[in-house]
Amino acid sequence: MRLLVSGIIVAICSNLGSFDTQFLYAGVIYVDNKVGRNDLDGSSDKLSGTQSGPVRTIHRALEIARRGDSINIVNTGKPYYTTIELHGLRHSGTPTFPFRIQGNGATLDGSFVVPAFAWIPQRAENLWKFRPRRKGYYGLYYQDTLLPEIAIRRDGTNLGEITAGSWGVWRGEIYYRTQKLEEPAELPLRFAARSVGVTLYDVENVRIEGLVLKNFRLDGINAHDRVRETVIDNVNVSGCGRSGLTVKGTSRITVSQSNIRNNRKHSILIEELGEAEVLKSNLDKSPTISSEK
Repeated sequence: MRLLVSGIIVAICSNLGSFDTQFLYAGVIYVDNKVGRNDLDGSSDKLSGTQSGPVRTIHRALEIARRGDSINIVNTGKPYYTTIELHGLRHSGTPTFPFRIQGNGATLDGSFVVPAFAWIPQRAENLWKFRPRRKGYYGLYYQDTLLPEIAIRRDGTNLGEITAGSWGVWRGEIYYRTQKLEEPAELPLRFAARSVGVTLYDVENVRIEGLVLKNFRLDGINAHDRVRETVIDNVNVSGCGRSGLTVKGTSRITVSQSNIRNNRKHSILIEELGEAEVLKSNLDKSPTISSEK
């Protein structure tokens, strides 16, 4: 399947030039959230000596990365509770040496544990609430699973329709009903806290591969503006509050062999002059084209 979705169709002229010939070597920076250390150089996925080995955080890898480098995220089986932000020339590549995020099946998770002290019991039996710091596009998860949501009316008169194991939002607060004789603080409940998994702004020749993104408050991936020659390949995005992928401004994205499913509102959201080309990918909703800014 080949699907081209765009907010506007325009003629595009591209002059790539030959500037990429100046790159004689593109470096690889390894990240490992189990054995890595941020005082290492990231040059290897194994510890070697006192300076060589993987860094611990993706943020550190982005700090030391240069144009045309690759960030290789080791899949340790433990989620990376963080975000990725790519901005400008430093996090761009060339046609010959694209800037790469190689996920190897590793997971970026945008959720936080609900603090035990945050839960407030209500008069209704087994009903509890807590107030997230940020409002809008909520999500409540049992471990990694998005729990069923009950739509609450503006006057809150149907709060009683929240059944055990489900939740609803009213006046900026998340309400959750437990089973009898159960307290939410005892459960592995998490909520969508980090806004966006991967943010792209003013970058070109980028490839994001083999990454799992889930449980972000807004978007799994957001191409904010001026994103060019960028490919999302073999990426899975789920459980996000607004969309799996948002493309806006004058950004142009190619999505290939990816799964964008079970996100709360949109699979792919196209805003302003954004364009998304979708190839051999699995979406559970048709892409949404919006003129809202």
